[in-house]
Amino acid sequence: MLEEWLIDGYNLLHDVSSQDNSAKVSREMLFGLLACFASTAERKVLMVLDGRGDDSEFEAYKTKKFSILYSQAATADSVIEQTLYERKGSSLIMVVTKDRALTQMARGLGSRVMKPAEFMDLVKASTKENDQILFDEKVRSHGFNRPFENKLKFPIE
Repeated sequence: MLEEWLIDGYNLLHDVSSQDNSAKVSREMLFGLLACFASTAERKVLMVLDGRGDDSEFEAYKTKKFSILYSQAATADSVIEQTLYERKGSSLIMVVTKDRALTQMARGLGSRVMKPAEFMDLVKASTKENDQILFDEKVRSHGFNRPFENKLKFPIE
């Protein structure tokens, strides 16, 4: 079943930036991570950013499964709420936010809610999984049966 992820964009970005002071996360870096996350399974990701702007500035990050848009005259919360009403019951919908009112509304409509920190843990795990898949494919394409580093691993007794 298709998963649809609705992300309160600046809520996620501010939470990620405040959690990891050693390495500031830029919007562009976050967009790249989310596009990668969206591509790994049967999921679509929509990130909604508060404010007015030209959505064409995000063309470089958009895919069939990942899109970003400004809320324009409305708030990101109201755009997410409207999207939840429109898609209610059509698929598994996950909302990423720390906003209490949006959380209660999303749960009331049957959606699941995830806090930004938990979501980023999921994204990072997905990225590691993708890296392993790419490594395995690279090894196979070079004709090796097993990666050399796996030959060095001994069972721990």
